[in-house]
Amino acid sequence: CQLGEVPLTSARCQAARLQASRPMAWIHVPKSGTTLGNALLHLPGMCPLLPPGFVLDASRHGACVVGGQIDQSCPGSFSSGGRYNFGDHSGL
Repeated sequence: CQLGEVPLTSARCQAARLQASRPMAWIHVPKSGTTLGNALLHLPGMCPLLPPGFVLDASRHGACVVGGQIDQSCPGSFSSGGRYNFGDHSGL
């Protein structure tokens, strides 16, 4: 989207900016990152293969299972450099 072309808040511009930001990288600080992780996972187009109603909750599912599922369900959306799986604490 170009400035002045269409409103920068249009769904088309938002989708284009989101796709341009891929792959995303983030650090999951213990006890403070699950809410942000869920927000990232549920951005439109980020995780097209994620089951409907999925909620990131490693205490319920186990971090390795969840991380592997997210890597498969969100192809190209999150950087895999420097981590074992999505949402782990390997950077700390």
